[in-house]
Amino acid sequence: MIVVSDTSPITILYYSECLDILQKFFGTVYLPPAVEQELSINSQDHKLRQVIKQASFLEARALTRPMRELKHRLDLGEIEAISLALKMTADLLILDDKRAQKEAALLSIPYVSSFALLVKAQQKGLLTDFELTLNKLEKRQIFVSKELKDFLHLV
Repeated sequence: MIVVSDTSPITILYYSECLDILQKFFGTVYLPPAVEQELSINSQDHKLRQVIKQASFLEARALTRPMRELKHRLDLGEIEAISLALKMTADLLILDDKRAQKEAALLSIPYVSSFALLVKAQQKGLLTDFELTLNKLEKRQIFVSKELKDFLHLV
């Protein structure tokens, strides 16, 4: 399975201490250059940079021509993630930004959010305390919408 990710899902999974679910679910996850740079060079979090550099299941892939027509609507990481997904004919693109998800849908690229992956991890028994996971994210100023919280309490 070919899977490409944008920056925010990797960051969210890292801060929720669930980054390893990417390897368990997909084996390798490909990162375009802008995403790799945001995570391993530009990040203010030294520990995150180290973890990303050491994560053998995260693999950077070169990209010669990102889709420049998206530059007014999305940031560079999202543009490159969508472009790499198209180039590699990815089976799945991991995105959290709603505008990026909309563009992926218009281009017929299957996508999933980091929170959907966390729900799947809980369903598979890889995540035992979802509330604790959400609390870890909130401590990092990553908040879940009320609608998602309400939905999670129904499941």
